[in-house]
Amino acid sequence: MLECRINKIPLNEWGLNLEKKGISIESPKTTTSSITVPGLNGALDTTVEDDTHTAFLQKRAITLSLYALGDLATVNALFEHIAKEIHGKNGSLQTSDSNGEYRGRWSISNWNTIRNWQDSFHCALLLELSLDANPYLYGKKRTFRLHEGENHVAIPGSSTVWPQFSLSLDTGSASIARQDGKTLTFSTGSHMNGVLEISANPQSRNCRINNNIILPTIDSDYFTLLPGANTITCTGCSGTLEITPLTLM
Repeated sequence: MLECRINKIPLNEWGLNLEKKGISIESPKTTTSSITVPGLNGALDTTVEDDTHTAFLQKRAITLSLYALGDLATVNALFEHIAKEIHGKNGSLQTSDSNGEYRGRWSISNWNTIRNWQDSFHCALLLELSLDANPYLYGKKRTFRLHEGENHVAIPGSSTVWPQFSLSLDTGSASIARQDGKTLTFSTGSHMNGVLEISANPQSRNCRINNNIILPTIDSDYFTLLPGANTITCTGCSGTLEITPLTLM
């Protein structure tokens, strides 16, 4: 039997059950673009791609058809609780047949209370929960040790990921490079000693040394890590790499 968790809480603890229609998960569409050029057959593809030459994906719709049983006061209180805790908020969905979670923003729709007018103790609440989800399934975080020099790291999943680094340094300059030459370099013109924290994700991008903001050099490139084999070269630093695998399911 398929089990699921909403915001990491089992469905039965919400007081809900899956209806016969269960869970519907749409496939994400690719984001493509093109322009027509006079004298050219077809069109010129201008699609933006990631580092694996894959078009970026749009969000996907995930819908749960649910019901709850109880007396009128119970189902009304349950709906108020769900509307307060879930509707319009960011959250996650985990299912027992997948090794990870979908993330996005929840909304409630098509709710209806079916009453037995002769017996107020028997009511049914029907509703749909929809997750406007990011395209990939988020796996469990993985941590890798990095030493100074070359490090070989295998990234699970099917998509590029943004790395997070926590690096110890005691030097005048430090750098982290990917196998194709993309490099993040830090040089303040003075000796650096402490822990350098780097979040490369554009949604939360920042670099701090001993909790103080530091900027990479102007010729630096923030880079993703590719699914599969990667070589990361650390110069003047060592520490850990943390990633969240992304899988298309």
